[in-house]
Amino acid sequence: MYSAQPSYWERTSFLDNVDIAIIGAGIVGTTAAIYAKKKYPQARVVVLDRGFIASGASTKNAGFACFGSISELMDDVEHSSESLVFELLAARYEGLEHLFKLIGKGALDYNPCGGYELFKKDEYLFAQECIEKIPHFNKSIKSITGLEETYALDTRKIQESGFQNINACIINRAEGMLHPGKMMQALYTIAASMGIQFFNGIEVTHISESTNGVELGLANGWQFQVGELIMANNGFAKQLLPNLALKAVRNQVLVTSKIKDLDIQGSFHMFKGYYYFRNIDSRILIGGGRHLDMKGETTKSFGSNTIIEDALINLLDTVVLPRTDYTIESTWSGILGVGSSKQPICEKHSEHITLAIRLGGMGVALGSLLGKNATELI
Repeated sequence: MYSAQPSYWERTSFLDNVDIAIIGAGIVGTTAAIYAKKKYPQARVVVLDRGFIASGASTKNAGFACFGSISELMDDVEHSSESLVFELLAARYEGLEHLFKLIGKGALDYNPCGGYELFKKDEYLFAQECIEKIPHFNKSIKSITGLEETYALDTRKIQESGFQNINACIINRAEGMLHPGKMMQALYTIAASMGIQFFNGIEVTHISESTNGVELGLANGWQFQVGELIMANNGFAKQLLPNLALKAVRNQVLVTSKIKDLDIQGSFHMFKGYYYFRNIDSRILIGGGRHLDMKGETTKSFGSNTIIEDALINLLDTVVLPRTDYTIESTWSGILGVGSSKQPICEKHSEHITLAIRLGGMGVALGSLLGKNATELI
């Protein structure tokens, strides 16, 4: 057990002379560290995370390389201006392209399978509204994706996949899926090759800014000074800066046992993006459902939610895997950062503190670019 104060060796080897510290070892924080080191090659860059590996959502998401289904975009337009919605969509698409360039599609295990939005039979009228919007959205984002028809009807996918109770299917040809674990492994490899240090299992409990930098207080009682601080801990940032326009929310994920001759291939969304599923290693990964218990899932604590898990299993039984024997082999949850706006926060909070947070469940798409942009502010 550590003493309240670090030893001379610990202080001089690990804590002294930290030029840039990043809180959060996920996609945003690790990318920020890489670009901070590129910008300041002689700087000492350190990344801290409370978990053994990134503990928020970077390795707990579904691995969707997505930027927006039609129903989600329509819902966004109802709560924001169309120009802001397309601006954010462009940022998500640019972020994915940046991630591919930084790591390489091979290292990401990227599959350009397309993203599919499914509509149940009792959503017939809503499906028709979305279908009618396809030409409008295709025209509006052609300059972003470079495709004449990013969105299109794909009724064949319903039959090919064996779905039940589905009325319509819209494909997004510019989407795909990847492997979040391999994504983070690749980022960690790049960072390690540059001499960036990671302090895992270290929780920052308080920060205090002065004219010379920022003092970090750790859960074990240690304190140390850094020159610049980038906060990339997304949903957990509010614990350190309570006045942020941000809240932590939880998301549930289930993975089935292996299914023989699984016909489902691709990434799928339902109900404005609140439900999602995909194939992985002859299994189905399914998640979401936060809209069923918004209050219960507004939390920074990991854990299960029986209401949501039962709904996800029902969706498997009635839509995704009807007449299929399976068991649930694993479950987990991730913590997201959301707010009244879906726009991420990338800004100087004060002289020595920069924010790169509130990714709104689009961390894979926005993360690497947000991390890069944050370093341009220091």
